[in-house]
Amino acid sequence: NLMQTERIRFANSDRVQLSARLDLPESRGPVAYALVAHAVLHTEDPPAVRGIARGLTDQGFGVLSLDGTGPAHPGFVGQASDLLHAAAYLREHRAGGPALMIGHSFGGTATLYAAREVPEVVAVATIGSPAHRTAGAAGAESSGAPHLRLTEPFLGDLRRYPPESWLPKLAKPIMILHSPADTTVAIENAERLYQAVKHPKSFVSLDRADHLLSNPRDADFVAQVVGAWSRSLLARDGDAPRSETEAEAWFEPGSPFQVAGRIGRRQYRTELSNSRHHLLADEPRSVGGGDLGGGPFDYLLWALAACKLMTVRMYADRKGWPLSELRARLRHKKVKAVDLGFDPESARESRGLADHIEVQLAATGDLTEEQRGRLVEISRRCPVSRTLKSPTKIDVTLV
Repeated sequence: NLMQTERIRFANSDRVQLSARLDLPESRGPVAYALVAHAVLHTEDPPAVRGIARGLTDQGFGVLSLDGTGPAHPGFVGQASDLLHAAAYLREHRAGGPALMIGHSFGGTATLYAAREVPEVVAVATIGSPAHRTAGAAGAESSGAPHLRLTEPFLGDLRRYPPESWLPKLAKPIMILHSPADTTVAIENAERLYQAVKHPKSFVSLDRADHLLSNPRDADFVAQVVGAWSRSLLARDGDAPRSETEAEAWFEPGSPFQVAGRIGRRQYRTELSNSRHHLLADEPRSVGGGDLGGGPFDYLLWALAACKLMTVRMYADRKGWPLSELRARLRHKKVKAVDLGFDPESARESRGLADHIEVQLAATGDLTEEQRGRLVEISRRCPVSRTLKSPTKIDVTLV
């Protein structure tokens, strides 16, 4: 798990001690802080919030998650007040208020209400948040989340402070995330929020996710989308630090190396960069990974596919051939060396197995059979293919 966790406490306007969880990137200062709120009647640190926090810390954010277990402020106006005190804590003790505010479920309504008074906020996101008293299972327990219900204080706040009366005053970029399959807070709530807020605004459908984001993939998806969106907004702010991955930071000016990579203690999330572009690699969940990116052999095949496609494109353009589009599909497997015509002795170190990469090309365009055959031959000569088939020496040092 690539983050540090602290438990913190601070007082609200009623001098009630509030509890929160602060997650920080493991080996660097945060590029910005995010403040996350969830349902008031939910348990401490629900899995969805933990998943979102983990995904955001992976992207360099510090994440303050305010516990939603206290009964003192069951309405969204009171919870918004608590969020303002949490923002003040960050401002006073962490050298900066939250640049990103995220509200899940009933906490989303409070987040929208509070964000109007947080000057540092650059982006606001809500997930499955109610906007009116017929939110879904209004006033009654829901089969999708039996411990969540719209309480009378919450409904009272909605009557006294209908979102349409104050949301247009929230002059911040907003992203509304909601699942059409949400049986606790109906999708019509997202529509109402979207209509009430001003541009710039975005809507992201969470497909078949349930209200609690019980599937970890859904929380991962939320973190990736919201993190990338808010980081792009931060990058437009001249005063905001530019975020970078650990792999990207490992490059030194004038470094002779082409790419860099880094892996921490979170199996098996790996950051990769060439100093200009960065991406993630991972292993599937079946072997203990998080499936946050392609595996090592996926990237090998992607490199080969990209090289073949680019090489053929260059050749066809140079010849002036009518190649409209070229697609490639690849797969890798281990087979008996003898079945591929190799000397079994040459594969003794690999237990008699050899690597077999199959490439299937599909070309669109008015090409002759001779031209199509020639493109296949050219694809076989791409630089990555030659590298894979040529004698290669790999030197490894530990610094």
